[in-house]
Amino acid sequence: RTCYDSMSKSDNLGDKDLALLKKIIDSQRHIEFQKILIQSIQTYLIELIRYRNPKKSLSRSELEVDILFYASGIAGLLLAHVGQEQLDTRGFAEQIYRLISPEPQGNIQKIEDRLP
Repeated sequence: RTCYDSMSKSDNLGDKDLALLKKIIDSQRHIEFQKILIQSIQTYLIELIRYRNPKKSLSRSELEVDILFYASGIAGLLLAHVGQEQLDTRGFAEQIYRLISPEPQGNIQKIEDRLP
């Protein structure tokens, strides 16, 4: 079961998924999990920017602080809402989308505007 499966069925994480996620977060390895989550989000954001700007060169070091900031923020949001009762999953996803939106007011657009 993927996160997409959960969202497409309009439910939150399945009981097994949620129990496993809570167990990881409560374990001694939660820091390692957080690092992996942040790295995954960083990779996603970098690839998103590269996809949207194929003619511009993009080295990871150019935007490292910006990307790390947004990746850490998104990871923090996700972890803060794990297991939250009555979470409007669709609304929450839309809020995160607005953070990384390609629209002029979107934060990723502000990073893209600084590309050489």
